[in-house]
Amino acid sequence: MTFRHLKIMTLVADLGSMTEAAKKLYISQPSVSQAIKEIEIYYDIKLFERFSKKLYITDSGKQYLDYARHITQLFEQMERSLTHQKIVKMGASLTVGEAIMPELISKFKALMPEIETHVVIKNTSELEALLLNNQIDIALVEGTTHDKRIKNEPVIEDELQIVCGKSHPLFNQAIQDVGILQNHAFIVREKGSGTRELLERIFLEHGLGLNIAWECTGFESIKKAVVEGHGIAAISKRLIEAELKAGELKVIGADFITFKRTFNITYHHNKFITPALLNMIELIKKRI
Repeated sequence: MTFRHLKIMTLVADLGSMTEAAKKLYISQPSVSQAIKEIEIYYDIKLFERFSKKLYITDSGKQYLDYARHITQLFEQMERSLTHQKIVKMGASLTVGEAIMPELISKFKALMPEIETHVVIKNTSELEALLLNNQIDIALVEGTTHDKRIKNEPVIEDELQIVCGKSHPLFNQAIQDVGILQNHAFIVREKGSGTRELLERIFLEHGLGLNIAWECTGFESIKKAVVEGHGIAAISKRLIEAELKAGELKVIGADFITFKRTFNITYHHNKFITPALLNMIELIKKRI
């Protein structure tokens, strides 16, 4: 077995097609098929099943793929290190990306100016997939990843606050019962967001229904919608300081319901922690 076999397997799995993998590698489709067959014969396993012209990875294929990703990751890190192509690929969920990431990257560049950084801002579930596919080295997320191959290390405390705008009925109303919140429209993040997941979990724990009116992929659009009175929302206190100070938003229900959480450093448990990654992790921890 060679590095070529590992690379072909990961591409076929990622693209779901031997033809597309061949195009990506600039080789013929029969060459890709032959490489997959050689792996199956060598280990006496079946990597893929084909149904209705689609490829479906088997359990053995998933196990092989996990090893293949880890080995190719180590090889690529060796290449970058020995050829001095040094880069840290960093992921961040939306709250982290807006509230923490710009300052963090500035401090990292001051500490290690010779290291390039590439930052990806996505929701927690999307970042989990990127970590598993070795497309990013490390991520700082507002939620928790669920795959057992990903390590989660809590580092920074945060809290969501439910807010409304001036024109909303709850702005000048004293809330006596948390149940009143379920009678009002909520503006929420998309599925897969750590913020959305926490909001749904806490509401479920309190036996409350969540009346979703809007789904947004960015907090700026959520804040603007709330300021305009289109609904209420749960937003990190880090992202609404200016609006609260200006009187555009008001925190409601804080005496009855809380949304405390931690931001987590996440990375594959097989990840080789380079000095650059270690420095990044230490910078994040200093924000506690």
